Amino acid sequence: MKKIILLVLSVFLAGAAIADEDYAAIYQSVQPADFKLVKKIDPFQEQDYYDYAWAPYPLFRTSSALKYKDGVIDPGYYLLAARTMHGRDYVFFKENGVVAHVVPVYKKEDVPALFYENHVPKPQMTKWEKFADNTSKKFFKTAKSSQKQPPPDSYIQTVPGDNDYIVIILYYGPSKYYMVFNTSAY
Repeated sequence: MKKIILLVLSVFLAGAAIADEDYAAIYQSVQPADFKLVKKIDPFQEQDYYDYAWAPYPLFRTSSALKYKDGVIDPGYYLLAARTMHGRDYVFFKENGVVAHVVPVYKKEDVPALFYENHVPKPQMTKWEKFADNTSKKFFKTAKSSQKQPPPDSYIQTVPGDNDYIVIILYYGPSKYYMVFNTSAY
């Protein structure tokens, strides 16, 4: 019961804090990317795939067009990668292995402690899967693991803004990234 009350309270407070912002002014003040990617390839992608067991990028689906400063994100599925380029934060929207859009971030914050444990659902496992998981955890406590590490925790939240604006919050590892989009006809 306490978790439900805390969840409702945190969603209400997060919505109230976001609702106080002037999205039209933020949308106009955000500076577009001042760089070009060679053949639309993410320069850090090879390192990510080398370090992690599988793709470390969260999957995002949009069913409507989202307009940002430089262009329009068409409806579809995208992998989101948070990057810092030239001292500024961006989120790369990847499609079919290449960067389709580079969206500027207007605010970056730290993720609250225990956020992922309280908000991200745990996978349901069968009895056999639980047994195998516990056995491998006990084994790897005594033997060195040569396996790659799992990707960082991630979570995506969309918050409707005033008028025709929407805010997408990407929780990725220890940071969360705020992006503002215009949903009006383009």
